[in-house]
Amino acid sequence: MFLADRGYFKLSYLESIDAAGGFYVVRAKTTVNPTVVAVFNRKGITLKRFTSKKQKDVKKHIRRSVIVDMDVEGKTDYRLIASWPKGKSEPTYWAIILGLAFSALGISSIKRLKSLI
Repeated sequence: MFLADRGYFKLSYLESIDAAGGFYVVRAKTTVNPTVVAVFNRKGITLKRFTSKKQKDVKKHIRRSVIVDMDVEGKTDYRLIASWPKGKSEPTYWAIILGLAFSALGISSIKRLKSLI
């Protein structure tokens, strides 16, 4: 399990972790713009209107009080969790590959572990 901040967000590196059978939770750069394959709200309900759009187009619709869970594809496929922390001018994104099914809220708990490392 690789937990890291956005300085370590490099898709080729994350792809090698995935290819080796590893898992990661890495804060993604705000410039990331993969194609969104599926979007889910914090309750797991599919938000169909955002399917097959670029992430930057979806960003415009993320409200400050919401967590959005996206399956994305680009050079590599991964999950992208977006949350909007209080006092920030834009969402924080987390790129994720985990072997088990985790909800977006469960990922929020894992992100808190990063501060302990």
